[in-house]
Amino acid sequence: MKKIYIIIMSALISSMLTVFCYWTIEHLNAPKDDILDESYGIKEINEIDYDSPSFSIVTTGLFISIINNESINGLKAYELSAVISDGIYTYKSTYKGIKVKDVIEKINFDDYNKIVFKSNGGLQVEYAKNELDDLYFVFEKDNILYPVEEPVALLNPNVYDRYNITNIEKIEFLM
Repeated sequence: MKKIYIIIMSALISSMLTVFCYWTIEHLNAPKDDILDESYGIKEINEIDYDSPSFSIVTTGLFISIINNESINGLKAYELSAVISDGIYTYKSTYKGIKVKDVIEKINFDDYNKIVFKSNGGLQVEYAKNELDDLYFVFEKDNILYPVEEPVALLNPNVYDRYNITNIEKIEFLM
């Protein structure tokens, strides 16, 4: 009798473990918000009227200056809906901001080959001059302003999320 009880319990535990493992694998592979199968990048972009929050970014290297609200006055602002991937999860968000390329044209500086964007937390990302087309300074994500002490983020919706950093405080222009 004891032997039958052990066999039944073993079979029951084994079945439960199999179901649990199958459910876990299926749950981990399931689409997050039904967009995992959607390719990342910009899905919709619209020009908007927008007053950016107060910010200041120091430029160093080949061009020493400060970029702030006054230096971007008159630039087109955009609301863009984008699917972003961090390599594991994919999610869709809406952002409001301005094109980095427009800012650089407005400050009238063209003598560089690459730009390094630096955050106050030590993160930095480098882009070549010809990689700026879909790069944005964003001030809002999903209708929520970034915190006052970290008002500007860098967004490139066509690459993995790790190349998007918040609280841009310096831009270094390099050859």
